[in-house]
Amino acid sequence: MRLLPNSTVSPIRVGRPSRMGRPGRRGVTWIHGKAIATIGLFLLTNFGCAKVPVTAETTPSEKSWFDFAKFPDAGFENVLATVSNAMVLSDEPLLPVPSHDRYWRPEQSVLPYAQIDDQGATIRNVRQCRWKSEKEKDVRHQDWRVEWRDCEGVDFVVVPFQNLPMLAHTMLSFRLSDGRALVLSVEARLEEGETYTPMAGAARQYELIYILGDEPDLFGLRAEVRKDDLFLYPSRASETQSQELLKSVLERVNAIAAQPEFYDSFTNNCTTNIVSHVQELRGDSFAADWRGKLPGHSDRMAYDMGLIDTELVFEEARRRAWTSGRIRQFLGQEDFSRKIRLAAAKSI
Repeated sequence: MRLLPNSTVSPIRVGRPSRMGRPGRRGVTWIHGKAIATIGLFLLTNFGCAKVPVTAETTPSEKSWFDFAKFPDAGFENVLATVSNAMVLSDEPLLPVPSHDRYWRPEQSVLPYAQIDDQGATIRNVRQCRWKSEKEKDVRHQDWRVEWRDCEGVDFVVVPFQNLPMLAHTMLSFRLSDGRALVLSVEARLEEGETYTPMAGAARQYELIYILGDEPDLFGLRAEVRKDDLFLYPSRASETQSQELLKSVLERVNAIAAQPEFYDSFTNNCTTNIVSHVQELRGDSFAADWRGKLPGHSDRMAYDMGLIDTELVFEEARRRAWTSGRIRQFLGQEDFSRKIRLAAAKSI
């Protein structure tokens, strides 16, 4: 792997606020006020006001309203036609539309993408943030050139939520021949002033982002700044399998850069995407396993499927996979990725 000239240029960066509401939120509901008003007006007039007789006491303004309300008796097809017209005439969509064009948090404002060839890939916008706190950080991006042969293996990372351990953030870390590692972190993409909650994630309130970054960034944020427990498991994937997995990830990175998607806490999250990549390589299906929907148990699922490289019982393997202490110890030092693995390699 070699570094290319530094670049913070992305095909898509920051833009206007969300059309679904104020910046930082895509609206509480999925249907806009204009559409609701139009549909309500149709139902009121067609099934309410149109049935009210015009009398001698009716004022001119009321008569005008009733004349407007006298649609023919509408069947279901007419209702659909009117609603469709309301959707076309409204300048806002009925349903939320994913977009790359919002006021993103600085650390999520730049999308990665890759130029893939037979020998490897040039990966644009590899994130290398250096964190002092959640609010104080140095946001940097760099372009990496990775040959397929540079990828020697892949590790599985689990970071349980502190107050809800049945949920967790999961990542993949690709070990490269020069001692560095390229981390995949699939996340909800947040706007300025926005915070993540699983409930909002289940309601399509966030876009999806594939972050590619180095370990001092993505591990340091969680273990040092947030004081999370981070578990690092070496996988049994061969070099060839790891390289194919990396290629699959980069293809998905490009697909998301070309077409935005919504994040979903249950169906399009960090773990479901990792499962999809692994399933693609294995050629079998394990997406129905309930632990794939509750990422806090995903390391046990990977262990039971024989994906983790250990002969220990799960409880001991998990205890030794705890890496937060080593991350805090070696953060900022040269050869960070190799150092945090040294003790784990001896024990697992």
